[in-house]
Amino acid sequence: MPRIKQKDIADALGVHVTTVSKALKNHPGVAEATRLRVMEAAEKMGYRPDPVLQSLVAYRQRNASPVYRATLAWFCNYPEGSDMRVHAGYDDYLAGAREEADRLGYRLDVFHNPGDPRNPAPVFRTLRARGIRGMVLAPQACPGVDIAHDFADFSVVTIGFTLTAPRVHLVTNDHFGTMLTMVERVRALGHVRPGAYLSEVDNHRMGRRARGALESYSRDRRLPVLRYETPSRKAFLDWLRRHPGLDALITREERAAAWLRQACRPLPVYNYALSSPDGPGPGMYHNNRRIGSAAVDLLARMISRNETGIPDFPLRVMLDSLWVPAPAVRVSLQDGGQLQGADFVGTE
Repeated sequence: MPRIKQKDIADALGVHVTTVSKALKNHPGVAEATRLRVMEAAEKMGYRPDPVLQSLVAYRQRNASPVYRATLAWFCNYPEGSDMRVHAGYDDYLAGAREEADRLGYRLDVFHNPGDPRNPAPVFRTLRARGIRGMVLAPQACPGVDIAHDFADFSVVTIGFTLTAPRVHLVTNDHFGTMLTMVERVRALGHVRPGAYLSEVDNHRMGRRARGALESYSRDRRLPVLRYETPSRKAFLDWLRRHPGLDALITREERAAAWLRQACRPLPVYNYALSSPDGPGPGMYHNNRRIGSAAVDLLARMISRNETGIPDFPLRVMLDSLWVPAPAVRVSLQDGGQLQGADFVGTE
């Protein structure tokens, strides 16, 4: 049986083949009624894209100057002006997404929800009015958000694990692998007994995978872990006293280094969530820029396939982290100088 072509659909509907091509790509320049007619006819006639032709088109697009296709939404489900810089590397998500959108010929506009995060219907009405069908859900301000919307009109990708429901395609860091790599790197540097000071909020934002990795690693090696909701100097120092053999600390709490100095425990500190790949190491950068880029890439492919609504089997795309070593430090011991402080890690 011969393959059904776009021209066959065009002839059956009495429209130009270019209209069919644009409708199958969910192009905003095609009227909604026409798009639905084309989609219905394509399904009835058994149309399937030619994979060889798709590969050729993709090759040409990669090597051509991007042409504007449509606008995508970067949806922040919290009021404008909220300070998300407290979350390590958040700005890099958006920067990576903008770069990929520009490369693919899309415009990426940022939208905020000033109201209830569980019901962003007013924002979605604005997106529909502007003909925006593709949406990247930025990480939620707080973990555990349940949005009461079916997303039927949109192609949607979310970043991270902070959205509980609905379950849509997701791009994130491999938090379990990141924490395992973190511990293995620390031990490879000669630390026999590291400990971890882990934020429960961080752990929740990471889908509880950081804690799971530490507990999995600890089964045979007894790696001490102190979890906290709110940083407490007293609780931290009490935990230190209970573990006198610790020779390194894994944490993202900035005050931990000062607390170690005050306790006269010169332990090297390793950050499990660096805010930048160019920042002071040592630690793990979660490749947030690439995560933002991957989210837009996945969204663009969904739009080209006219995939909208809540998927039956959501994808989980996870990227590796980048290990950022400690900067080399040169310490002069002339005039009785000494290296002090737990936040100094490195060698000459």
